[in-house]
Amino acid sequence: MDSLTEREYEVLKFAVRGMPNCEVAKKVFLTEHTVKAHMTSIMKKLRVTNRTGAAFVALTNNLIKYEDLYDV
Repeated sequence: MDSLTEREYEVLKFAVRGMPNCEVAKKVFLTEHTVKAHMTSIMKKLRVTNRTGAAFVALTNNLIKYEDLYDV
């Protein structure tokens, strides 16, 4: 599993909370296209094929802790 960048980690935290790309884009001041690119990179690095898989891997491997989800 490759390391996530700080920005990817930030995007992933919002995605784990169930936010769609358009809402994530507003929160992190990026375009929706850029958020999609980050999600593609995240899924590749975590070796999953969808956002749900990314959330599962992030939470089960402590890349994101449940308490971190409310600090964003």
